[in-house]
Amino acid sequence: MSNSSQKLKTSYVFFDVQYKYYMKILVTQPIFIPNEDKLKRNIDSVKSFKHILKKYPLMNLEIDIKIGGWAKTDDLWKKFIDHVDDTISYERFDRNYGKPIIINELSKDIDNYDYMLTLDSDIIFIDNDPIKRLVKLADKIPTYTHKPLGFIALNQKQNNVHFINTLGKSFRWENEIVKWSDGRGGIAGSCLFIPKENWKEVGGYRKSPKN
Repeated sequence: MSNSSQKLKTSYVFFDVQYKYYMKILVTQPIFIPNEDKLKRNIDSVKSFKHILKKYPLMNLEIDIKIGGWAKTDDLWKKFIDHVDDTISYERFDRNYGKPIIINELSKDIDNYDYMLTLDSDIIFIDNDPIKRLVKLADKIPTYTHKPLGFIALNQKQNNVHFINTLGKSFRWENEIVKWSDGRGGIAGSCLFIPKENWKEVGGYRKSPKN
């Protein structure tokens, strides 16, 4: 499936006293680079995530970043990889298999982690300490919903396609507003934070018939 890869063991590791136990998070991202415009979007996304990791050190928390996907030309791929440092494991696929197959492949060793954060290739993280907020919310949400956490779908400031009006329940905690539905609802999957047990239970993404 792939024709080039870089398998690295280096991770972002942060220590402090805030969390009660050591936690591991897998970050997965599909890469799609058919042209220079998409190249810039992919580079900007990777840069934004690296920035928030460096700016907001976290405690008792290890983050492994695994990205993979397709570029139309070797030159486009090289330009992208020039912005990827040794804290990121990357893999180039021989064609555009699509997000479901790419993420399923990158998350094969999900058993080694507590959570997975998966984000589309053009997601830009705002400078607001998102990882710490996600970890705290994952612990807090069951207290308000009275059921185990399914997953958290992050809100987006631009091109947000969650059907917010279908999510009839909500709570406020600290500076967060969380919305959900006990019945039907519509949320987008462009940026998800999910416990490994739930990812394994649903079996990952469904493969597209065309793949």
